Amino acid sequence: MRDSGSEPVRTRRRRGWSVAAGATVAVVVGTVLAGNGNLDRPAATGPTAPAAPSSAATTLVSTVPSAFATGPGSTARARGSIIGPSTVAPTIGPFAVADPARPPVVRFGGGPLLIGPTGLRFVAALSDGNLADIDVDRGVVRIVPAPPTSAADPALTPTTGSGDSEPTIVAGPTWAVVHPAATDGGYLVGPDGSTRPLTGILAGATVGLYPSDGPDDLWVAIDLGKKSAAFIQLVDLAGISRGASLPTNGVVPIGPDGSGGVLVTTTGGVYRASRDGYHLLTTGGVLAGSASQFVSVECDDVLACHRDLVDRSTGDHRPLGPVPPGPTTPTLGAIAQDGSKVATRTANAAGIDVLTVTTGLVTPIDASPRSLSPAEAGPVAWSADGRFLVYLDRHSDELTVFDTETETDAPLVPGLPTVRAFAVRPGP
Repeated sequence: MRDSGSEPVRTRRRRGWSVAAGATVAVVVGTVLAGNGNLDRPAATGPTAPAAPSSAATTLVSTVPSAFATGPGSTARARGSIIGPSTVAPTIGPFAVADPARPPVVRFGGGPLLIGPTGLRFVAALSDGNLADIDVDRGVVRIVPAPPTSAADPALTPTTGSGDSEPTIVAGPTWAVVHPAATDGGYLVGPDGSTRPLTGILAGATVGLYPSDGPDDLWVAIDLGKKSAAFIQLVDLAGISRGASLPTNGVVPIGPDGSGGVLVTTTGGVYRASRDGYHLLTTGGVLAGSASQFVSVECDDVLACHRDLVDRSTGDHRPLGPVPPGPTTPTLGAIAQDGSKVATRTANAAGIDVLTVTTGLVTPIDASPRSLSPAEAGPVAWSADGRFLVYLDRHSDELTVFDTETETDAPLVPGLPTVRAFAVRPGP
């Protein structure tokens, strides 16, 4: 850890776990993680992505180690592990889709995966072209095959690359919209896993899709053809306007604000776009947000800059310490529900800084070997109790969970094909 007022020293965070000899880890059920004294990133000896779908389902077999896994210089943890012990038998389940009419449901944990409940649900676009619907507390992954129409769309088909070609996902309580990057097309996933092509405004080229505060609508940044936005529009799932249409003066929004609005940086500062129009949040920058708070960065007339945790309802500011002057990250972080911790992206989005509000201490996480665009970086999400942080690790293209108490990390769903992009489902 470091003090929030000092510069980070970035090293690749170790994975704080090892596997008992002979154990096969593909879909982990009840594996217990243990600390490891080695500060280097482990060699890539873990599971590989399954083969492309075929007539015979590819199965991944879970093996529960008979004892807590340990490594040289480590101690076994019964508590404080990211994945807790299970009392159920291992489950065998296919991750590859054999029959598109019957997508598989794969159980990857016996009961809650994390010490929780966490309240976390995700939708992830996989490198094999399919979609994974992940319910963390139930320990279930549902694989949704991509519709046949996406086969002609290079932005939605299997790939090992990353960058501006990554699809955009917006997830509602029971649905998800998947859209290719800056081109026409995409599809809607319904509550039962069925898919249909996007229609209306959603089917056109966009430069951004963002969740709203409603159960069945979302924001669309309309493309001018030059990767800029003319305006943002609230639409329903059929792509039909719901009234709110706000100009952006050619500026692409910086992202969702964590409470159903969209943040736009333009002359005067950062504005929140909502159903009621624009509202000025700060004359500086915004680093992270939640439904009740946001983190601002503002500088005075002698360029002394500082961060504040701002209460949305009262406007009260809680100082979080000074920061060096410079551009703020275009990739937004997240604030834990209880306000105890803040996760912000570094300026190039390759790192994540986890700040404990009460102590001012910052734990840096190295999340990528290179600079990232907002689409590549993806969101970060906190568990309900503020202990666990989930993010997309671009070293391995895995959804990764970081335990702030033990300062260890591990794949959220071991054995899952690598992830291109993901979105957080709102709470029930």
